[in-house]
Amino acid sequence: KREFGTFAACVVLLSMSADGFVPTPYLSSLGTSIVHEKCPLVPVQSTYAYSSPRSTVARLAMSGSELLSKPSEKNTILVAGSTGRVGSLVVDEIVKRFPNSKVRAVVRSEAGIEKLKDKIETDPGRVEAVVCDLSSRKDLMVAMEGVNQVVWCASGLSPPRGSILSKLAFVAKFKLKSLFGRQLDDRGPRIMCELLAEQPPPPLSTREEGTTTRVKSSSSSFPPPPEVAVPRFVMLSSAAVTRPTWSKEKKEQYPEAANIPIVQLNPLGVLGLKLKGEDNVRRSGVPYTIVRSCGITTNHTAGQAFQVSTGDTAVGLIHPADLSAALATMLGIPDAAGKTVELRTEGSSGLFGRGTKSVLTQQMAAVALDSHEVGS
Repeated sequence: KREFGTFAACVVLLSMSADGFVPTPYLSSLGTSIVHEKCPLVPVQSTYAYSSPRSTVARLAMSGSELLSKPSEKNTILVAGSTGRVGSLVVDEIVKRFPNSKVRAVVRSEAGIEKLKDKIETDPGRVEAVVCDLSSRKDLMVAMEGVNQVVWCASGLSPPRGSILSKLAFVAKFKLKSLFGRQLDDRGPRIMCELLAEQPPPPLSTREEGTTTRVKSSSSSFPPPPEVAVPRFVMLSSAAVTRPTWSKEKKEQYPEAANIPIVQLNPLGVLGLKLKGEDNVRRSGVPYTIVRSCGITTNHTAGQAFQVSTGDTAVGLIHPADLSAALATMLGIPDAAGKTVELRTEGSSGLFGRGTKSVLTQQMAAVALDSHEVGS
């Protein structure tokens, strides 16, 4: 037991760095390989092009000489968690729905860039990949340069596949990060919103993209901005984030919502961490939309009608394709800014159903702006 405990502690300690528990690679001056602070040289394929010695920032370019794109008149939308089952589809939806924008896809490692290779080659100049530790301010400072909007699809609860030792090390690291306030679901959105506030808002674009309309906010917004633009930070969260703290009376009032598996299990307290992340976004002052998704599964029929609600009492399912379409579309809906909603799909969208943006615009317009109690 003593030897195992020592080994587990070493695994955790060796994977930490001074700025946030996850090692921060940096680039060699020659730009031909990645030098890791605690590991040997890692060869880099010739298709990677690097732009900054401050962080591992890479673009998988058609040639080996292209650098990470500089800020331009195009709207740059960063997608965090871009290789996940929802994030990867969000990249596709943004490319399709926002022709005057480009996507900066954040990945954890060079292996993630390979997963995006087809997207980058299909839409050269419109999709670029960035290797970034989302809990590291130093990495995010580089990745966020020139970014106008963000879609957050990342999650800190992604246990590794493999041996029991690797899983135990993951749990130990997860707990330590949570203890010191460095967990991804809590820390990442906060830092990203802080950096996003320093970047220019989306440039004027076509009305179809929804970036020219601005609407006045009500006095109940949290915090109260002078005006609300289109959302600059669209966050994928989870339905049920408030339910572990519900009173006995509320649990009895909504028994179905209170007894779903994620509430009963709440692995590693992840629902509370997601709620903290939400609160950080709401306090940031950046125009936002928080989407608390109900159960995400491909076993649920795609293309059903969107059902938007509030109060964290929703129970239901949604297909990843529908969820990704909604997240991307929210970027262009002014009536979505400053609001937190649950999202599921159910029922027929009609024989001649309207488009995603039309349906979501109507439903989001009926939702009140967030108040101080929304995260309680």
